[in-house]
Amino acid sequence: AQSKKVALHHAGTTTLFLGNSAFSQAVTAAISGDTIYIPGGYWDPASIDKKLTIYGAGHFHDSTQATGITHITSGFGIFPGADSTLIQGLEVNGDINFSNGLVSYVTINRCAFNNTTMYYPTSHITYSENLIRSVINANNASDFLNLKNNYIGGYISNIIQGALIENNLFNYQWQGAWYTPYILNSVNGSLIRNNIFMEPSPAGINNNNSNNLFQNNLFTMSPVYGTNTATGNFENIPAANLFVNYTGINAFYYTDDYHLQTPGAYLGTDATQVGLYGGLTPFKMASVPANPHIRTNNTAQTTDVNGNLNVNITVGAQDQ
Repeated sequence: AQSKKVALHHAGTTTLFLGNSAFSQAVTAAISGDTIYIPGGYWDPASIDKKLTIYGAGHFHDSTQATGITHITSGFGIFPGADSTLIQGLEVNGDINFSNGLVSYVTINRCAFNNTTMYYPTSHITYSENLIRSVINANNASDFLNLKNNYIGGYISNIIQGALIENNLFNYQWQGAWYTPYILNSVNGSLIRNNIFMEPSPAGINNNNSNNLFQNNLFTMSPVYGTNTATGNFENIPAANLFVNYTGINAFYYTDDYHLQTPGAYLGTDATQVGLYGGLTPFKMASVPANPHIRTNNTAQTTDVNGNLNVNITVGAQDQ
């Protein structure tokens, strides 16, 4: 009775799928516009090729004690037909990539994954409030890419023009002594504002980047802007006392707290603090998905002498 199931919601009806492949089965059975709910547990990936709303239970340990983390066991692809899809609250043990043709208006929100690559053209793809452990490769094929309020543990590469990169936290340094660590690599014609760059190398943001506008970003070094335009940036800010709790570069810990100790000292172009907790869509504490969230589950493990099961579950609605 307590086996976890993936729920497919379609036109007021619910279909349940059981087993490791339940996510993939739900996607196959879905019709464009449907919603899929994936509980905590380990699930095989699915290929997304239709417009869907997909909710997991989240990936922060402290906010999923009642549900468990929604683990997708490997990376998955997003394909033509998936326009306007929303994916939220997944821990992906691999990459999320775009393949096989034009995909537009997909939003990936409050997820954790390794890399993402646009192997084919994309338009208006949004990554917001995610834990991105490594590389974002636009592959010179992405128009109007929107990166906001993400923790980015790697670098961004190959943007021709038109990206909006705002309120992210870049916490990356290449470890190879023979190679200069670039956070932005061949990023061009984009608006880069209100971010925090923890890169300690002065050259770290500039490799074949041009015609970008850097506004109100915070740097822990004195950046080399090259042929880009810069205004209102905060430079050479010591990292030691910047955040409430910060373990160090090249590391994400769920116990860290990336709120600024003095948020009023470092304001972005919109008069909110730079970094994850500023802007129009601040990083959601613990990346809790927007659907109602199970906060506690004290359901009895066995029935009583009359065969009744004591169910005690607390659910909280989300404000966003």
